[in-house]
Amino acid sequence: MRILTVSIMLSLAVVQVPAVAADKGPVSLVRQGGWEINYDTDACNVFGVFGTGDQQTILGITRFGPGDRFDVGLIGRPLLSRDPQTPIELGYGTAPPVWWPGTAGRAAGKLPMIMISGQRLDGWYPAKADAQPPAITPALEASVRAITFKLRGGKRYQLETGSLAKPMEAMRACVKDLVKSWGYDPAVQETLSRPAIPLSNPDMWFRTADFPMHAAMQGHNGSVQARLDVDAAAKVTGCHVLRRTNPDEFADITCEVLNKRARFSPALDAAGKPVKSFYMLKLQWVSTN
Repeated sequence: MRILTVSIMLSLAVVQVPAVAADKGPVSLVRQGGWEINYDTDACNVFGVFGTGDQQTILGITRFGPGDRFDVGLIGRPLLSRDPQTPIELGYGTAPPVWWPGTAGRAAGKLPMIMISGQRLDGWYPAKADAQPPAITPALEASVRAITFKLRGGKRYQLETGSLAKPMEAMRACVKDLVKSWGYDPAVQETLSRPAIPLSNPDMWFRTADFPMHAAMQGHNGSVQARLDVDAAAKVTGCHVLRRTNPDEFADITCEVLNKRARFSPALDAAGKPVKSFYMLKLQWVSTN
């Protein structure tokens, strides 16, 4: 029997990995050259290259909008995994490392790659569903000088990033430009007294019958990062796919469902007045036998 599910990834659960014997110190990978800042149409990206030879690793940090969270992409031979859903341990600066669910693949069909969502420079994750994270400050960004990663049973690697103050400052400037390009005033969005809030659990917006039949027959899974525009009257006025996995047959149905079923309370500005805003979400379309 085939079970079709859609999950909304608003926050990521920490992966539980069995304890193993303590490993040796991390393999240090020194940054090669400067940071590359990429102002994409739908996202802000920071890239750095670390190490040389077979150990060379590319780090990508991506934000699709305001906030302290970001996605991480790691590319290189140290990321080789045969499991599409690969747990990976990440550590930022002196914060304790945490195991996260990663999605493995190939970059441009060649080098191994793992993508991890919902990251923060303090490594924070919610102990309870309603827990509120602390703010990430410029001082904390400056204090992070290395990022570690480790696959289960593999070596631990340490990316010698140096202070992340300047790349994260550039990321914030990029995000402001991004929000402005969407037609919003960044100053208003940064001072909202309340964001746009779903009136029901977003998981309930999707049904088994929404799963594309062709994708179900082929056993395809997919991931879609989307942004909804929500006006001052709480009406969804636009759905924008910011990133999708291949095959991309899930993009159109994602926006079709969201435009039809998503309902919100409007965002409120600093004075408590309803204003237009946006809502970000990531969806996993999963087909299992």
